Amino acid sequence: MRKKTFTLYLAKEDTGDFNALLSEGALERLNEPSTRVVEVDEFGDGAKVFVFTGSEHEPRWLTELRNEFGIAQPIQTKSTCALVIFRTAERTFAATFGHGWMYLKEENLEGDFGLRVALNALDESKLKRLERANLGDALRGVALSPFQRNFSSFGLDDALDLVRKVSGNTRDEASAEAVTGSRSLKVSGEFEISNLPELARISHEGRCIGV
Repeated sequence: MRKKTFTLYLAKEDTGDFNALLSEGALERLNEPSTRVVEVDEFGDGAKVFVFTGSEHEPRWLTELRNEFGIAQPIQTKSTCALVIFRTAERTFAATFGHGWMYLKEENLEGDFGLRVALNALDESKLKRLERANLGDALRGVALSPFQRNFSSFGLDDALDLVRKVSGNTRDEASAEAVTGSRSLKVSGEFEISNLPELARISHEGRCIGV
């Protein structure tokens, strides 16, 4: 099975209506002919799929290529994204595809879902990236490593530093091979879309025990 990466968001506990997770821009686009909405009762405990398709346009970067290399043929593209919003484990989750995250209503999302899961799931000796905000001097820092490192090698001060994003390889018992956590959770491994409800359920449990 080919390795894939999925991005998950967790809705706040009092958010039950799927449309409550949509931004104002997404709600405005629901009645457009190009927007597709599909209800799927058997996906998890019920789901809605939203596909937003933009109008055809020429990419901005193509103008420079056309001027430099004399490209004459018209080339058009469409910007398409999707949201899969579903229920499982008595909670509501959203999986985003393309730039679908732009159509989510941020205030109805758990702000630390991905980070909590990642911190519980990661093998701390196999970190690859850590982004932090230093509360003492109000500066943000990003530590990148081409090699796997542990938490202490990033020089965090527990009293001053607030982790914003962390990524790396998971512990051996985890179902995902690698995760990135912030507001969202990115999980990488041998998964299919049909696995999303189970991944979401395990990830929600992983806020305490690891994905």
